[in-house]
Amino acid sequence: MRNLGGATAPVNIPLNARGVRSAEMQCRVVALRYDPDSKIGIALLPRGNCVDMTGAIRYFQRIDPHVKQIQTFAGSNPDTIYTRVGDEHWQTGIAGSWVAGFPAAGR
Repeated sequence: MRNLGGATAPVNIPLNARGVRSAEMQCRVVALRYDPDSKIGIALLPRGNCVDMTGAIRYFQRIDPHVKQIQTFAGSNPDTIYTRVGDEHWQTGIAGSWVAGFPAAGR
């Protein structure tokens, strides 16, 4: 994926239901989504897969260097969340500790 230099429109990259192997994320990926308003990236993975945290952060930072949060889903289940804390630090959370998805419009 090329560096978009700060996405200004939502990015939706559907792949396929079985997922495509991502060497960077070290797992299979079904789809990737990014909302530039909320600065939230979402990685949809097949059941039983999980991303490499560093790979996911690097990938979404190429879409928008100012990404604030990355949410991952394994199958239809929330899996992990990575939240930017400061300029270069990221905090991780597990399913059940966060509310998934993009904020509602107008928030």
